[in-house]
Amino acid sequence: MEQFVGLRADGSGSRICWLEIRPVRDAFEAHRFDVVDHGAPDSLDVYAWADGDAEQESSMFATPEAAIEFTIKHWGADSLKWVNQGVLQDEYCEAILMRPETEN
Repeated sequence: MEQFVGLRADGSGSRICWLEIRPVRDAFEAHRFDVVDHGAPDSLDVYAWADGDAEQESSMFATPEAAIEFTIKHWGADSLKWVNQGVLQDEYCEAILMRPETEN
């Protein structure tokens, strides 16, 4: 599952941040991604950007509940905003469409 955290400006442009929790063997990984925003309404593949210049943090947990609790406490996740994989791109699209015209 994933959570769109938002867009933010830095000195060189816009960045996108999202969280992800995924099962791995008998555990759960929590990831925080912060990547350069390369997108536009016709280019929404945020997952492809995570391989390049991403700032990423990761932690392992025994249960999904522990992973969720950690993301809320340490990364500012909202317990009500988790979505299935792929929905993140729809939320990202809405965010870039709502930016002021000078930022698009």
